Amino acid sequence: MEFTNLFYNFFLKSNIDKDIIFQRELIIAATEYKKSLLDSTYILNKKYFWLKSKLEKNIKNKFRGLLVEKDILGFIEEILDVNNSSAKLQWSKSPRKSCIEKIQVEFWKQYLGIDLKIGKKNGITAVGENSYRFSLDGEFLKGVKKDKNKNTKSIDAIFLDNFYCILKVTTDDGGSTNSVEEEIITLIKSVTKFLEKNPDDLKKFVFVLDGPYWMRKDNLDKSKTRFNVLYENSQDKLIICTSDTVIDELKKRNFI
Repeated sequence: MEFTNLFYNFFLKSNIDKDIIFQRELIIAATEYKKSLLDSTYILNKKYFWLKSKLEKNIKNKFRGLLVEKDILGFIEEILDVNNSSAKLQWSKSPRKSCIEKIQVEFWKQYLGIDLKIGKKNGITAVGENSYRFSLDGEFLKGVKKDKNKNTKSIDAIFLDNFYCILKVTTDDGGSTNSVEEEIITLIKSVTKFLEKNPDDLKKFVFVLDGPYWMRKDNLDKSKTRFNVLYENSQDKLIICTSDTVIDELKKRNFI
C-alpha cells in the first residue's frame, strides 16, 4: 500500500499556525498574571490560571531543570521580553499534546468533504453517558467508565450515522506512545469479536492511524510497518486506514 503525506503536511502546518496563536495567548496571560503579582487588588481571571499553575509547578518540581534560579516574575519577564522567542515557545500551550485528533476532523471536512461528529454537542464523548467503547469480549457499550481490565478506549467520532471512528495521530516512539499501539490492538480484537457475534449489525468501525509512528517497522516483524501489520485485520466492517487512504477504503467496499 502506498501512502501520501497530504494529511501529515496539513498536520505540521496546523501545528505551526497554532503555535503562533498559543504564543500570543501566552503573552496576554503573562501580562495579566504580572498585573496580579504587582497589584494585590488586581484579581487574575480564571482563564489565565493555567499559566499560574504551570509556572508554580515548574519552580516547585524543576521539570525542565533550572540552571539559573528564578521566581515567577522572572519567568514572566522572560516571556514578555520581545527578543526572547524561546521562552514563548517553552511556556505556551502545545498543540502537539492535547486534542490533536481535532486536526483530523478539520482535514476530513476540508479535503474529504466528510463531517466527523465529535464532542458533546454531537452526542459522542470520551467519557460519560455519550461515550462508546467495547468490553474485552466484544460487547458494544454506551456510557460505561473505562476500565483497562474490562473494556477498551472510547470511540472518538461518528460519521454517516453508523460509521464509528477511532482517531490517532502518533509521531514519536517510546514511553506512553507505545501504549497507544497496545490500546489500538486491544480495540481491534474487541471489534473483531463484536462483528463475529453480530454479523448483521450495520455498524462499521474505522481506525484512522495517522503519523510517522505507524509507518515505521513493526517491532516483531521487521519486514512490515506497524500499519501494515494492523491492516491485516481489515475486513468490510473493520477498516484500518489513514486520513489519506480512507476514501479509497470506503469506495472499495462500496460504502460511498
